[in-house]
Amino acid sequence: MNYRMEASRWIKDNRLNCGSTKPVLFVGAGLSRRYLNAPNWRALLEEVLKFIKNPTEIDFYLQKTDKKDLDDDLIEVAEIIADLVHTWAWTREGKKFFNESLYSPNISHKVFLKRLVANIISRYNTPLAEHASELEALKSIDAQEVVTTNYDHFLSDFLGLRKRRGHEIIEKDGATSVLHAHGSIDNPDSIIILPSDYENFSIKHRYSFAKLLIYFIENPCVFLGYSLSDPHIKQLLVDAAEATNRNYLSNAYMISWSPEDGDHSSIKKPYRVESEGRDAMINILETPDFEWVYEAFA
Repeated sequence: MNYRMEASRWIKDNRLNCGSTKPVLFVGAGLSRRYLNAPNWRALLEEVLKFIKNPTEIDFYLQKTDKKDLDDDLIEVAEIIADLVHTWAWTREGKKFFNESLYSPNISHKVFLKRLVANIISRYNTPLAEHASELEALKSIDAQEVVTTNYDHFLSDFLGLRKRRGHEIIEKDGATSVLHAHGSIDNPDSIIILPSDYENFSIKHRYSFAKLLIYFIENPCVFLGYSLSDPHIKQLLVDAAEATNRNYLSNAYMISWSPEDGDHSSIKKPYRVESEGRDAMINILETPDFEWVYEAFA
C-alpha cells in the first residue's frame, strides 16, 4: 500500500475517535499563494514599498528588528512601513489614491497602510487553472468551520460560505462560515498587520483562543497553508494541548507541502512542535499534492 492510501485510511479511522467527524480547517497564506499566486508576508510588504515608490529595500528595515523570529520581524517592519505610507499618503500622488475622509486628525495614520494592503490583496482573486481538481476536492469537504488568518475572500467566495470577522467569533449560529480571524479586505480597519493589532486581537489572543478551543476538543483540526516554523501556529497548538490536558493532539493535522510524499513510518508517528520552552505532539502529512488529503477529510 502506498503512502497516500495508507495515510487516507488512517485519517478516516482516526476521525472516528473525535466527538464530531466534521473537520475544522485552519487556513494560512500558503493556500492563497498556491491557488491565487498571492504574495507571502514579505512579498506583500515589498509590494507596498514598490507602490509608494520607496527606493529602500526591505532588508534595510529588517536589520533594525530584534531578530527573534522572521515573522515577528516582518510585523515590526510593517510598523515602519505604516509611517512611510502615511508620509506618501500626504503627497499629491497619495491624495489622489486615498479617500479624503481618511485625512481627518481624529483618524489613526495607520489606516493608510491597511487600505493599501486591502487594495493589493484584492487584485489576487482568480484561482489558477492548474489546481482545478484540487480545488474541487477542497469543495467536497463538509467543514464544521473554516478559520483563516488570510485577508482575501477566496475561501468564502469559492466555497460559497458566509464571512465573519474576528470580533464575531462568538456569533456562531450553527451554519458553516469562514471566520477571518485577522480581518478581511472588505473592512480594512479590521486587518491585523501591526504589532498593536496582534496585541489587541489575533488568533493567539486569549479571548479568541478560548472561543476556538472547543474545536480542539470535538473536531479534527486541519492546518493548511501554514509553515511548520510559524511561531503563532506553534503557540496555538501548544496552548491547545495544555488547555485540554494532552501532550498529543491526535485530532490535529498539519498538511505540509513537500516535493515528495512523506515516509510510511511517519504516518502514525506524532510530530513535535515547540514554543517558548513548551511542546506538543500533532500529526503531520507531507505531500506535493493536496487532492488526496482533501478527499480523505471529505
